[in-house]
This record gives sequence, structure tokens and C-alpha cells, in this order.
Amino acid sequence: MIYKQKNNLNADENFFNNFLKERHINDLRLFLCPSEKELYDFMLLDNIITAANCLIKHIKNNSRIFIQIDSDTDGYTSAAIIYLYIKKINPQIDICWRVHEGKQHGLIVDTIPDDIDLVIAPDSSSNDYEQHKILKEKGIDVIVLDHHESDEGYSQNAIVVNNQLSQQYPNKSLCGAGVTYKFCCCLDNLLNVNYANEFIDLTATGMIGDMMELCDLETRYIVNTGINNISNFGLMSMIEKQSYSMGGKVTPIGIAFYIVPLINALIRVGTQEEKEILFRAFIEPNEVVPSTKRGHKPGDVETVCGQAVRICTNAKNRQDRMKLKVYENLDFKIQKLELDQHKIIIVEVEDDDEFDNTLTGLVAMQLVTKYKKPVCVVRENYDGYLRGSARGVNHGPVPDLRQFFMDSGYFEYAIGHANAHGVSIHKNNLDRFLTYADEQLRDVDFNENVYEVDLITSGDNECLKDIIIALGELSEIWGQGMEEPLIAIEKIHLCRNDVQAIGANKDTVKFTVNGITYIKFKDEHLLEKLTENLTMTVTVLGRANLNEYMGNRTPQIFIENYEICDTTYDF
Repeated sequence: MIYKQKNNLNADENFFNNFLKERHINDLRLFLCPSEKELYDFMLLDNIITAANCLIKHIKNNSRIFIQIDSDTDGYTSAAIIYLYIKKINPQIDICWRVHEGKQHGLIVDTIPDDIDLVIAPDSSSNDYEQHKILKEKGIDVIVLDHHESDEGYSQNAIVVNNQLSQQYPNKSLCGAGVTYKFCCCLDNLLNVNYANEFIDLTATGMIGDMMELCDLETRYIVNTGINNISNFGLMSMIEKQSYSMGGKVTPIGIAFYIVPLINALIRVGTQEEKEILFRAFIEPNEVVPSTKRGHKPGDVETVCGQAVRICTNAKNRQDRMKLKVYENLDFKIQKLELDQHKIIIVEVEDDDEFDNTLTGLVAMQLVTKYKKPVCVVRENYDGYLRGSARGVNHGPVPDLRQFFMDSGYFEYAIGHANAHGVSIHKNNLDRFLTYADEQLRDVDFNENVYEVDLITSGDNECLKDIIIALGELSEIWGQGMEEPLIAIEKIHLCRNDVQAIGANKDTVKFTVNGITYIKFKDEHLLEKLTENLTMTVTVLGRANLNEYMGNRTPQIFIENYEICDTTYDF
């Protein structure tokens, strides 16, 4: 087990204050509880007034509106926000919407009815220049509410509101739901109403789902306010279903680990009908539909919301089985072909791999976690292009993998976020690119098989308990851009009698040393190793946690990895 400290922090009485400074937190109270004052003026977003006036015109004219729903949590929540907002203004207006059949993005003109007056594309379409032109020529207005980078700037045939393109807008951490929320704030101002905050819970979910950086105080305000004011019944039902796993609390990490994966799983592997049920759970959760429960009888019914929660859970289980099989196959291929010898791993899916293209991003991320370097999972099409998903190493030595690909000159496109995007490269350019990447990154250390920790200390450090308690009290703020700190604790001396097996299956390891409880979940191997010796010295890598029970607070470390260094220590 190899680890290194990524900063100069010391495990002393000044650790916590220095830790906050290192994370650029100058005012902890403000960071934990930002106020509405931290919201930037929506007027700083280019074209927002033009877009708002366009929508108001169509609402007053009782126009027919089409909303394209993008294929992820951000897409579904941002589409639900604008749908529900418009219905608040004009409940009778005709709004039709569409979910993509696969893991597609953006507008598909042929799927938009001819009698539409206005198309709204939340969380997508900044780059759909051709589609915008076709729709404009048909006399259809287009409003884009997006946050993705655009290679050619603003479309001339659509009204695009995009924080990435708005030079005056400071916060680049808004996702599609965030831009849509700001658009609704603008509408509130023009219409003299106060509806936008009714959908801030959906906004927060979209922000967390798209892994937006939670450092900006505006982003933190939206997320904090949203998760503390859950009012959308569909979202609320999902949270209640996962309440036990989430520890009875709604936190950014809880939403990220237990809610977003349910939504994304159904979007990836669900049927078209199931995906439509999912969106309806956000906009009309109490509508009654024919039951699809196992063993249901003809004529049985259930609510849209109840059905969506159940099919999301089933889809997640299906996806996990599919993902594991694909991951194992591609991992074997990487090792067999020694693809990991390159600075960037590009692994090709073969036709006989039984691979669902909707899983490319997920599997790429799993491979990044293992190999700790950028990964592309691609499949060759009929024209010889390798297309798929790329994932980079967050906060790694290549901060913008998408731009690195485009700057190489070998890629047809790289579209999406800096470290999570779709790619296309012709197979004839693959070897040339790999040579280019290996040369350009020859001095780059991707920390392969090395853990980067925030602190290295010893198990008998007198300050350790206070450090764990201080970090444990911040457990609800961790998220993208504010990663939970990892601690290396060396020279933990324990006896066999200190070790307990807990949990229903007695496969979770627990031991307490110097007032600190260490827990490793579901690791029978560790249990065997710790109980076969009378005494031992252990080094662990773990994350701080605080257990509160009947007024007592116990500092805990949830172990991620460990190493038994010595079994001959004499107490």
C-alpha cells in the first residue's frame, strides 16, 4: 500500500484551521450556511431576458411547446423544472415532451411535431447549430438552457442561455438544472411572482447528479437550500425509499450515492415506457396508471410515483449485473493487450461483448478508479470511427481531458465536460494519438496505485481524536469539488482481543484504540488476519466519521485500505 500526503498539513492543534485554509474556506460559518445573498444576478447570463420574453410571449399566446429531455439526472430535473414552472403560469397550456430512446443528447428534429411553436432544450443543444437552423426555417422558436461548452459560440438560430458562454457570469459550476433555475428566477422578476424556489430541490438534485463543484457559494446555497426543502413528491418518494441507506438524512453524498444512481440506471437500461414513467413521477406523481407489480391482477392500479420508485430499483439491480460483466471483460482485455502501458487507456468493445452502449461512461469511470489514469471505452462504427465515452482523473494532472483530445488534432469530436464526455476518433488515428499522448504526458505522474492523502499521522497522536471529530462534523458538506479527506494513520497497536466481528453476517471488522473506533465493512479477510495474531501493528487509510448516540460522540474511521505491518509488537 503506497500513499503520499498532497499538502503540508501537520497533525497538531492547528490542523483544522490550516485544513480549512487549504480548502480555500475563509469563513466556515458562511460556507456551511450560505445565504440567498450569494446568488449572482441572473442578468449576468447572456440572452436571459430575450429568452424569458420569448417564453412569456408563447405562454400568453397559449402556444404549443415541446421540451426535449436530456438523458441523465440533470436533464430530467431541468426539464421537470421548466415544465412545472410553465404550468404554474398557465395550467392549460399544451406542453409535449420527449425522452430519448437511448443515451442520446440534444435535439433530433424528426422527433419534434410540426405544429410546435416553441422548443425548449434544457441541459443540452448548445452545439446543435444545424438543428436550430432547420427549426428556425420552420418558424419554430428555440430556447436553450445549457451549461456545456460550445465549440463555435452562440447559435445564430436559437436563444441560448449558457453560463459557460456568459463571460460576466462568475459561477461555472451551474449545471442545466442550475441554469434553468436562474431562468425561472428571471421569469419571476418579469412576471412579479415567486415560483422558482418551489423547484430548488430538483435544482439541487440536478447539480449533485451532474457532479458540479460545490465550492462556489452560490452552488452551495442552491444545494443546501434544495436538500433541506424537498417538496417534489416524486423526489421525496425516492428519498423515503432509500432513507435507511442514507442514514435518515438528506445530504449531497446521500443524494449522489443513493438517488442519482437510481435515476441514471433507469435512463440507461430502462424501456422507453419506463423512462417516461420516471419523468412523469417528477411532474404528475399522483396520477394513476395500470399496475406493473409482480403478481398484479388485471385492473390493478398504482400511482406513477410508486411505479417509478420500484422500476428504478429494479433497473439499478439490472444495471449493476450488466456493468460488472462488462467491466470484467474490458479489464481482462486491458491487461491482456497491455493497454495500461499507455498514458491514456483506450479500450475497444467488440461486437460479441454483449455491451450496452449506455454503460460506457460508467464502466470507463470504474476503470479510471482502478488504473488511476484517463480511460476511453469505444466501439467501432461502420465508417471506421471509434466512438464512446471518456473519463478523466478529477483534480489530476490533466485538468481538461476533453481539450487535450481536441488539441491533439486526432479526434473528430470530444463533446461534454472537461473530464466526462463523448469522443470520436478514426481507427487510423488511434496509434498516432497514443504515441502523441505518451510523448506529451511522458513526465506526468498519474499516481498509479498511489493514494493521495490529506494527512499522515500515527495512531497514538494526542490530537487525532480532535481532528477526527472536527472533520466528522463536516460530513454533510463533502461532494464534488469538496472531496472528503483521506487520512493515513500509522502504527496502530492492537491485540487480538480488541477486534470484533459485527453486523448481521459478522463480516464487518471493528476495533477501538485510544478512544477511536475503526470500522472496515464486509471484509472477512481482514477479520481472519487480525485474529490470527495475538498482537499486531496496523496502518489504515480511512475517512473521519462521528457516531452520536444518546448524547455521546465517538470519533470513527471508516477504513478504505490497510496494511498489517508487524505481528510481533510487544505490549
